Amino acid sequence: MGEADGEPSKALITLSENLGNYVWTAEIQQGDTSQVVITTAPRPSQNRVATDEMLVTLNGLKLWAGHDRILDVTFVFLSNFEQRMVLLLGDGLIITKPEKDAAFRKTEFPSPRALQRDPIGDLRQVGHQVNSIVDGRECDVDVDSGALIGCFVWPGPVDRSTVEVAGADLPSYGDQVRNLLLNCGVRDAVLGAGTGDDTQSDWVQALKGKVAVSNTLNFPGPVLKFSQGPDTQFVSAIVRNLKDGNYEVYRLSTSCGP
Repeated sequence: MGEADGEPSKALITLSENLGNYVWTAEIQQGDTSQVVITTAPRPSQNRVATDEMLVTLNGLKLWAGHDRILDVTFVFLSNFEQRMVLLLGDGLIITKPEKDAAFRKTEFPSPRALQRDPIGDLRQVGHQVNSIVDGRECDVDVDSGALIGCFVWPGPVDRSTVEVAGADLPSYGDQVRNLLLNCGVRDAVLGAGTGDDTQSDWVQALKGKVAVSNTLNFPGPVLKFSQGPDTQFVSAIVRNLKDGNYEVYRLSTSCGP
């Protein structure tokens, strides 16, 4: 506090930060007049863990739990435009409504010549069919009826490599990372899971570089895979529950603000 021209003066200084800068705000008051001065300074890029204010709210909704191992999940539309959730298993796929405890039907695939110890698989919708690939064997299923159209085996070895997410700082996350489209003033964000192994519980958070921009969602086991269809605005997470051994599917969605 000081005096000028016989009138006392005082200053209130506040330190805050955003994703890129430290922000000092000084409000100087003298008599009936006041002045605000704002100064910024770049934040160091190292050792940034979380923002004080979360820019994104991350929500999780469990849609499925069962003992069969789930390799992939996608959401498709029937010919009447109703939506269905499709779960890929090692020996077939399940088509059900995207609701917890909904009725379902399973389409079984012919037995493969050899079973992989750690199978990988992918799903996609092509027209009115669901196309599935499990360790080099491709099967097509009619979306409306659930009938198996046919299967064939790819010639040659199976490519089991993973695709690195652009811009992801992989040492900061686990092996499950997904690019995330946000409309909350955050660019180049990713959805990352924890760094534990398959014997530990896991977490998911939206991140920009090493900065967390969302709350943390905790799960009762490892996140095995993120899936995201081209026509969906959310990400699906496949989790193995360590307490009961079930495989669970969660729909992860985002909204702006804490």
